[in-house]
Amino acid sequence: MFVIERILELMKINNINASQLTKAIGINHSSINGWKKGLAKPSHGALVKIADYFNVSIEYLEGMTDDKINKHPRGVLIPIFSMITTGAAKAMRDILGYEEISAEMAGTGRYFALRVSGDGLEPRVRDGDIVIIRRQSAVASGGTAAVMTGGAEVTLKKVKREESGEIRLYPFGGDENDGVRYTRGGGLEIIGEAIEVRGKI
Repeated sequence: MFVIERILELMKINNINASQLTKAIGINHSSINGWKKGLAKPSHGALVKIADYFNVSIEYLEGMTDDKINKHPRGVLIPIFSMITTGAAKAMRDILGYEEISAEMAGTGRYFALRVSGDGLEPRVRDGDIVIIRRQSAVASGGTAAVMTGGAEVTLKKVKREESGEIRLYPFGGDENDGVRYTRGGGLEIIGEAIEVRGKI
């Protein structure tokens, strides 16, 4: 309960009510009620947002220190989208959650994350894994691209550039001969490059 006690203390000191806090950090009002009753604990992502909002360290919220000053640089939260969607607009609009990346990584471009759905990318990428994507419209040969297919789904494809300059996309972990020719406006759109895969043991 120490975490919620610290949060409530900060709310009181700063004259912030639950509605204001939940709106500011983007969580449901019921979440705080659940924390108060001991039915749930704040996720790491929620703690990061709360610490940022009150300008304190996560260690302070967790009761590991009485020093409110954050002495460790925190990362940057990026939105998580579903790997498979029902439309281009839905793909980049409905946020499933947030994933943290380092401030150093965040300084190298614009990022988002994809949560893998299904076993089509196994064994290297499994159902439920999080893939960190850097937004860009071109990917070098041998790289892995996040590709929006006909506005219907977002998936991962390996990229191969032929000697002729033609770009081909083929299934992740599949045969290069199964690739398809990539042309902008041809129903396929490269929206980023896969930089990192995060999975659970």
